[in-house]
Amino acid sequence: MFSHERPAASTMAIQKEQRLLASGRTEAVASSVQQHIYSDEKLYFHDSDLSAYNLTIPMIIKCGSVPIEHIRSSVLRMINKHTIFRTAVRFNPECKQIEQYIQPLADDIYSFKYSHGITTLEELDCLLKNESLGKYWDIEKGRVLRCHVVQRSAVGNDDSLHEGDLIIFVVHHIAFDLSSYEPFLKALELACVRNQYQQSVLTIPQYIDFALYEQALLADTSTESKMNKARRFWTNLMHGYDWDRIRYLVPDENQTDRHHSGRGYSTSFTIDQDVVDAMMSFASTNNVTMFSLSLACYYTFLYKLTNHEDDLCVVSSAANRPEKEIQDMIGMFVNLLLYRIKIEPNTTFKHLVQQVHQLSNEILEHAFLPYQQIIDSQGKRENNVLPSMFFQYEPLILSITQKNSIELTVSEGSVVSGYYGPDLNHENRISRFDVSLTIIHDHHTPSTECFLNCSVDIFKHQDDVDLLSKRFQHILTQLFSFSTLQKPIHELTVLLPSELISLSDPSTYPVPKSSIINHQMSMTEASVFWLDTLHDCKLDQPLPLPFDRHRLSNEHRTGRGTSVSFDFGQDLSHAFLLHASSNNISLEHLTFAIYFISLFKLTNGQTDLCIAMNINNNRYREELKLIIGLFENVVPLRCQLDPHWCLHQLLEHVQEITTNSMKYSYFPLQHILNQLPHISKHAFLNTSLEFISYKNNNIMMIGDSQLVPESLSSIINEDEILNVSDFSLSIHHDMNTNQLSCTINASLDLFNRDTVEKISQRFHFILHQLSASIIENQMNKSIYELSLILSNEQYLMQSLNNTHISFSSPLTCIHHEFVYQVLKHPQKLAVELDDQSLTYSELLHYVQLLSLNLMNEYDIAPGEIICQCVERSLSMVIGMITIEMVGGIYCPLSHRDPQQRLHALLQQSGSHLVLVHNRTKAKFQSYVVSIDIDSVLINKDVKGDIDTHQLSTIIAAPEDIAYIIFTSGSTGAPKAAQIRHRNITQCMSSLVSIDAVNTNDTVVQIARCSFDVHVLDIIGTLIIGGTLIMLRPEGILDLEYFALVLKKKQITYIQAVPSLLRTFFTFLIETHQLIQAMHLRSVCSSGEPCTVDLIKLLTSYIPEKCVIWNLYGPAETIICTYHHVELEANMKTISIGLTMPNYQYLILDDFLQSVVINQESELYIGGVGVFAGYLKRGDLTAKALININDELYYRTGDLVRMDDNGFLHYITRKDFQIKLHGQRIELGEIERCLLNASISACVVTKWGDDHIVAYVQSTNTDEKQLREHCQTHLPPHMIPSMFIILDKFPLNSNGKIDRKQLPLPQFSILTNSNQTDLILLAPLEEHLQRIFSDAFHKESPNVDISFGQMGGTSLDAMRALWLIRQQICTKIDVGLLFVNPSVRQLARAIEPFMWSINNSYWLKHLLGTPFYKSYLRLCGARIGCHSHIYTTLIDAPWLIDVGDFTFIGEEVMFSSLSYQDQTYELHRIQIGSYCSIDIRSVLYENVVIEDYVYIEPMSSITGSATSGHYALNSYYYLHKVWLRQLIITSFGRSLKFIREHNVLASIFLRWLRAQVGDDTDFSELQQILYFPSNLLHIESGVTTFDGVKLAPFQMTKNGLCCLDEIYLGIDTNLGNDCIIMPGTRLSPKTIVGINTLVTRHTVSKDIDRVLLGIPAREMPFVMPDTTSLVFQECISDFYVFVGTYLSGTQFLVFLFRALGAQIGSDVILPDTYCLTDPHLATVGDHVRLNLGACIQVIYLL
Repeated sequence: MFSHERPAASTMAIQKEQRLLASGRTEAVASSVQQHIYSDEKLYFHDSDLSAYNLTIPMIIKCGSVPIEHIRSSVLRMINKHTIFRTAVRFNPECKQIEQYIQPLADDIYSFKYSHGITTLEELDCLLKNESLGKYWDIEKGRVLRCHVVQRSAVGNDDSLHEGDLIIFVVHHIAFDLSSYEPFLKALELACVRNQYQQSVLTIPQYIDFALYEQALLADTSTESKMNKARRFWTNLMHGYDWDRIRYLVPDENQTDRHHSGRGYSTSFTIDQDVVDAMMSFASTNNVTMFSLSLACYYTFLYKLTNHEDDLCVVSSAANRPEKEIQDMIGMFVNLLLYRIKIEPNTTFKHLVQQVHQLSNEILEHAFLPYQQIIDSQGKRENNVLPSMFFQYEPLILSITQKNSIELTVSEGSVVSGYYGPDLNHENRISRFDVSLTIIHDHHTPSTECFLNCSVDIFKHQDDVDLLSKRFQHILTQLFSFSTLQKPIHELTVLLPSELISLSDPSTYPVPKSSIINHQMSMTEASVFWLDTLHDCKLDQPLPLPFDRHRLSNEHRTGRGTSVSFDFGQDLSHAFLLHASSNNISLEHLTFAIYFISLFKLTNGQTDLCIAMNINNNRYREELKLIIGLFENVVPLRCQLDPHWCLHQLLEHVQEITTNSMKYSYFPLQHILNQLPHISKHAFLNTSLEFISYKNNNIMMIGDSQLVPESLSSIINEDEILNVSDFSLSIHHDMNTNQLSCTINASLDLFNRDTVEKISQRFHFILHQLSASIIENQMNKSIYELSLILSNEQYLMQSLNNTHISFSSPLTCIHHEFVYQVLKHPQKLAVELDDQSLTYSELLHYVQLLSLNLMNEYDIAPGEIICQCVERSLSMVIGMITIEMVGGIYCPLSHRDPQQRLHALLQQSGSHLVLVHNRTKAKFQSYVVSIDIDSVLINKDVKGDIDTHQLSTIIAAPEDIAYIIFTSGSTGAPKAAQIRHRNITQCMSSLVSIDAVNTNDTVVQIARCSFDVHVLDIIGTLIIGGTLIMLRPEGILDLEYFALVLKKKQITYIQAVPSLLRTFFTFLIETHQLIQAMHLRSVCSSGEPCTVDLIKLLTSYIPEKCVIWNLYGPAETIICTYHHVELEANMKTISIGLTMPNYQYLILDDFLQSVVINQESELYIGGVGVFAGYLKRGDLTAKALININDELYYRTGDLVRMDDNGFLHYITRKDFQIKLHGQRIELGEIERCLLNASISACVVTKWGDDHIVAYVQSTNTDEKQLREHCQTHLPPHMIPSMFIILDKFPLNSNGKIDRKQLPLPQFSILTNSNQTDLILLAPLEEHLQRIFSDAFHKESPNVDISFGQMGGTSLDAMRALWLIRQQICTKIDVGLLFVNPSVRQLARAIEPFMWSINNSYWLKHLLGTPFYKSYLRLCGARIGCHSHIYTTLIDAPWLIDVGDFTFIGEEVMFSSLSYQDQTYELHRIQIGSYCSIDIRSVLYENVVIEDYVYIEPMSSITGSATSGHYALNSYYYLHKVWLRQLIITSFGRSLKFIREHNVLASIFLRWLRAQVGDDTDFSELQQILYFPSNLLHIESGVTTFDGVKLAPFQMTKNGLCCLDEIYLGIDTNLGNDCIIMPGTRLSPKTIVGINTLVTRHTVSKDIDRVLLGIPAREMPFVMPDTTSLVFQECISDFYVFVGTYLSGTQFLVFLFRALGAQIGSDVILPDTYCLTDPHLATVGDHVRLNLGACIQVIYLL
């Protein structure tokens, strides 16, 4: 390959201190050229079956004879002397570099072969050719030389070579270059004549010494060294060169990743002497070298060959032997040089020659820098990259071609000379480059011979290379035989004279594709036309056809396709032919227009359509009709149609664009594409169109046989064909029958066969519609009105919208339905929150109280908007129903919103009243009228009876507005959707009808009030008679709490967003708590797209009876579609299903036309759930509500598609609205908020599934300011996770923000690893950091950055909270995590909870003693003398200040940590001297208690306390009380053997002299023991529950410790956490409620009473009689004998009726345990209780 090296014009710059000396080394780094050849062979030619690096030296015995053994021994001596022939080159993985190793001499160090019987020249030429191509080497073992001796005689019976025999040497290029030829011959002759060399090998410089010398030169780091200067030169020369771009050398080349086989086609030719003389004359006249002139000719040829590629790089070689020491050395010294040039379009050849000459001189000055160093600077060393074109010019015929001048004496009387044969080094069919040109000029002849080698990887035939050589000669002829040297080179042509045809009318027909420049055509005009036509055309984006699948960017195109054909039929053909002829319209243009209409409809209304137009019959002249060849062309055809055009207008447009495109179709397609360099993928070529008109009258007679051309369609297998484009349509016009037909070809990579058939049916349907319009003369119909929907699809759509169902209940309002449920089952549990609950009658009672207050005190009138800002509580439910009861409009306000936003929403709603409760009333300023729901209910309840008559005077209708819900607004302000009463009542009826929810369900309310679904959860459940379970505030974020509620409350219905469902059920799986979900009957996913992974998770773990529903519906329609999800094989997406009963839907395009099945378009919802419009926003209402066929439909903005089964599938949003965990967010609202923060521009986007990222253009703001601004104006879910501040936004060509160029958010930068100043973390901070890393998926999160900024979500926070509770502290509330979102903030907030967590056991032993006070002082508390403290419930002891002689009772809670306005604060608690804080009191926030203050038990104190209760505590008694405490606490663990409710507890108390009756039941014995046993009187049947406290003494106002008896009457029940003070006497059968304080002043004279409150008050409840108790005592024995036989029978119903139960007809009861109190139970008709169901009435607490 590097067969003829041109000596470099300049010498290598060698510093004086660097000399090439013999080192004697056997190992060293490989030289640069060795590294290049080694890498090149490994990368590109490793798998090739031939060698691309062979140099062949054939020698012939001229006279005499020589023994073969003599040749072998001589070669070994030569190899021993010249170590390059036994040098191995291989990669050293340890130091990661290519090295060379001199191998020891051995017989097999080189390849030797003996042949005989090569008698003919043809056989010899074949042998020589094989030798030049053979792969004999193992360069990693040092085998680089081959010797092949050939005896010509037929019988090889002699061991010597004689006259005419051959010695063929083949050397690998890594060890040999052409300049090594003469040293090699001398070395061979010397080795043959002498038996040994005179000089030692170690004293002679070897090639390995050159490599060391080269490395020393390259290591010179001085700036002005020639090596560094050369590096700078080559870096500048090659800067910006696109190494990866393919320069197409043949017109049809389309390979982008070609395999390098190493094979090539070779041809040689001699340049015409006249041209040579002209070239020499030109060179002499213009003072340029023949090298520069020849290279300029080569550039011109390549410029034309590559379709005017203007950035060309050609590689050439230089001998690179400037030093005397290496001129006679055998080895590889050739260096490759890169000649890069940029050609301007109007450059003349003369100017190009001067440009090349200057470039050559500059390159030769820096030719000594190794090629590996050049490509290193380009970052291409790894690929060992080379340009695809090679050029070599040799000024004279080298000695190797002067065969007769070579004579060597190899033995006495034996002479060998060079063999005259084929030039194996130029015509060996090897090509390392795509195109390689070598020009050899002999000054003596003078003659110029050229060798052209081309790779078979792109040139498929030898004829192609022969033709290429002729084109090059034609270029030379044009340059030097005609006056073209001063003309632009683009006017030259590579077409041969025989190919150039004079065109008479070039403006009408295109020229052949292979034609690049034609002198008779205006290329400039064509170029301008195509630039203008394709301006702003998205050629790289494929048309959105109804693909079944998409091809990935790196996916291989298989070429497999399918074909569907059909005939127009006689009627259709006649209609279109008649219309075309009568209107003087080309039939071709008419069919093109119809195709564009079809594409417009198939692509869902795309109006800019660019396709490839195939021009088949391009034989536009008589001379071409008899020529065999390819005369086709492809040009872009761009149609920019207006959907409102009629067919006639479209025809005019198509006629214009088609005519112009044909006019300029001679402009090469590659040139068209080159004019659009920003287009990397030419997708428009994948959709094509052609019109073919033909006659089948070509009948041929052969003898008596008649041959008729067969139709192509009859021989094509339509199921699978080879297809070039992705989608193509061909219209055929049979001129014999005057009939039209159509063929659609489509790629099976993208389409299924059924889809293509469906497309053909739709195209046929379009034809019929247009035909009918033509016949009926209705041509003014707009294009968009045409339909692709087939008749069977129309029937399916109509049937799916037939959803009407008549419900039994009449149309009523929400409160009417609620009251109906109250009347139906007044004692049924309506709502429950933890330990609080209300029956339907109780809920109605409180609703009526609040309603009358609103009407009487605030003059609320029907239709008035009433806002409510309440956390999740019973008050929230009462407030919602109350607003509906008074005829108002409920408007929820989220307490999580900042104050400014709340006031803005309040003002926008026009409301004058806000319902609040204790935690939210501080959100509103004083001028806002707010009502504390709890205060109203307490005050009204105290007053007693109420008059509800005036509630019946309120007039409300189902059409009235029931509530409004604010949703994010694209205009920057939220908009309020108005929902009617009938919307929600009818929606709930629809849900009940599909059995998603029913009256027996227990529904858990999950959604916040900012979600519209919270109304459905609360009001919807109550109007159907279900039971509603409320979670405590932020309870949904506490997974453990949520799981407990799920089981404890036996939840049957849950509706949540998919992300929450995934998080919760994953938690249940990880914590092995799946049993918590055992009661679930319906799990509903809504608010976000449901995924297959989630369904797989749910179906694997939920009960079999449980049904999974995927619900869909915007706030404006509530829930409108449903899907009963069942996991199927190969399921990829989850459908949103069918419309709910009494709902309808339409899928319409932008022109309100229905789209076909499986086509994406916007969803419109009609029916009972459609809202009434946006409050005070008629403009938005008009856009959202569309009247279609006298029905009102809501435009959802959601893109969906309907599958073949009629199920809807959600795709995405049509606009920039997003959903984040089910919450609708208009990004425009966030952008408008940010623009108010004094910035110039912003863009807000959704990143992934969980994050919002804001891009801000500003130079004077930072992220902290932006975040604070958003926090004061936006709700938490709309605050961006990250702010990316840019000095300037990237813009596209239209001057708009280029969103694709915006930098990607880097959440990873928010880690400790990127902090410059690492601060040592406290142990708690380190532990929290590890938890944050696990929960928020960030390694080493920054301790000072909130998890929101790190990309964390509320779902991640749920996991973090669970981990914190598991590993650190169980007391942590979810609010604490959200208010302190960083590691450091959270650590500081948790610290107060940590001080006594691990010390609670031993601290109890010290309560009331000086030791405990000392411990508190060590924790930072200030405790006075002689004080007694009996509590450990202190969250921040360093904030406690207690005076002298003060008593603090048991379980008094010191709460220094407070929560207000989403902020936690720490407060001091100061208690004066001589104070008494009695049992279970709570001191919170800033408490200041003066001296001599008495706080009664279970009091709640905040602020200042100056009540005037003076006390002087009995110190001498109190300091002894702790002894009893110590004993009980110390021995308490030993009493663990007495379990809860064990009879041994009573025995133990009696042993301690307590008076305890029979059948007593104690939950916690240790709490009872604290009270003096001799003062305890407990009658029989007494029961105590968890947390009951019997106070051992009571502090009096006079400072005395009062001890007194406690008397508990028969069958008394003490509820959880109640306190019984000394002196208490309880009547028999008294029930003490939860958290109730009973003192000596509590009076209960009657039996069967219930005590509740602080202090205890007698409740107006009537206790049940003992019937049920007696029944329960005997029922177990009865069940054993008889019960199993009665289960499920009517005998069991008769039995319960006998016991007093009111049971209707057709009732089935499962067992005797289902009714615990039959005399109090009422069961209606048609009731069935399942096994395990139980109706309990006895538990009133």
